[in-house]
Amino acid sequence: MTTETVFNNITAPLQTILKKEADQLHGDSLLYKLSLYFLTMNLVYAIIKKIPSIALLVTGIKTSPDALELELVQASASMCQSALKSIHLTASNNVQQESKVMPFLAPFYAA
Repeated sequence: MTTETVFNNITAPLQTILKKEADQLHGDSLLYKLSLYFLTMNLVYAIIKKIPSIALLVTGIKTSPDALELELVQASASMCQSALKSIHLTASNNVQQESKVMPFLAPFYAA
């Protein structure tokens, strides 16, 4: 199995919920490089790879062949932190409430 296949299998339930929420944000992914969907996929990658900080996540996404294969969004640490703060709270709460599959994402969405 490829890295992409494993990652997609792990995140499939979450991807369904995120896509639904992204649709409700009306163009979130068109306006922001790190939309709800892409930011969350980057954070899930960090959790799976046990990356302990945003700074190391940014470096990992830029340098890891796995991250390149998964087509994760490359962004600066400040952009990641800003996206974490500005993601629409309602969408974040809905993802947390609906997704019993990955409740460990909740701390990333805390205001």
